[in-house]
Amino acid sequence: MGWVWGRWWHARPMARDGESDPEAPRVPGPPQGLVLAAVLALALGVAVAVSTLGSSPAKPGPRTPQAEATTTISEPTPTDSTTAPGYPVETALPAIGGLALGGQPIHTPLTRSDPAAVNGAWTVVVRRAGGSLGRQGAVVTYPAGTSDFANTGAPIRVGSTTGISGRGFVLWPLGNGHARVRGDLPQADLVHIAELTTVVAGRPQVRPPAGFRVIARAPYRLPLIHEIRYGSSKLGLNSALGDGITYTALTSGGGFEDALYATGATPAGTVHGAPAVVSSVQGGNGSLAWEPSVGVVAYVGWSGAPISAKAVTALRDLAQGTYVLTPRQWLATKPSLNEQENNPAN
Repeated sequence: MGWVWGRWWHARPMARDGESDPEAPRVPGPPQGLVLAAVLALALGVAVAVSTLGSSPAKPGPRTPQAEATTTISEPTPTDSTTAPGYPVETALPAIGGLALGGQPIHTPLTRSDPAAVNGAWTVVVRRAGGSLGRQGAVVTYPAGTSDFANTGAPIRVGSTTGISGRGFVLWPLGNGHARVRGDLPQADLVHIAELTTVVAGRPQVRPPAGFRVIARAPYRLPLIHEIRYGSSKLGLNSALGDGITYTALTSGGGFEDALYATGATPAGTVHGAPAVVSSVQGGNGSLAWEPSVGVVAYVGWSGAPISAKAVTALRDLAQGTYVLTPRQWLATKPSLNEQENNPAN
């Protein structure tokens, strides 16, 4: 369910002057002498007016209002560049829409945009058949930072080169830098995925092993986060989520799933038939995330109370009542635009 707003203004055409009927009887005019006198009086008045205007500027008279032209404001297009009063608004048609709570008004839509994300590291999300968000899979990142060196174990062979391993990841030299594969798979599977990874035009490519499939290729940082905020107390959830905010969001980018593997995620049942997980990723105190479609991540988060069983139950109930907005429906909410770095690892 969602709304796309459009307004139409229809100007009423101005009434046309009545035309005289040539067949109608003529009304007798005034005597010619009176007409001549009136003309002379008018000419004298004009002369006096001209003389007076020569000493002081004339003030323009009131303008007659013109009829409004008929205007139709249609749905936003990728070329729109309007700006709402006081703050920038997202107008370019995005690749993803938004996520909203059913039965609640949308007052604070926000777009967190990271246009430079495409120039940074890229990811390939690989999952075992039957895997889901943050479960039974791995994320390959290239180029990968070397901050993981501090958490490494013994050296490990990756093809013809030597990499290093840590808990749930393998880091090895590739291309002009290093690549990392991180997931909840056995180390042998992580190494096998690493061996099948190449770099093409500066971006990682993975030929999935038997029994695996590539889910998505995307920047590590999240190019767009479409977020809507709600007051937890207004939702009647202050006892579970505190007197802070609850928010819904839709995003994409392999960094979200990589962060799930890095920080740890707990299964949380299903939302709209999709497996869900609870974690601290993109959450003030926590978030519950699932995939409404392949490569797109939806989540409900909160800030205001520590994570607890009661909070997770409240999030699950909220998530079941969410619905996805299409990209055009999202733009119709006039979301404020904030450019920032959307790094889920921070």
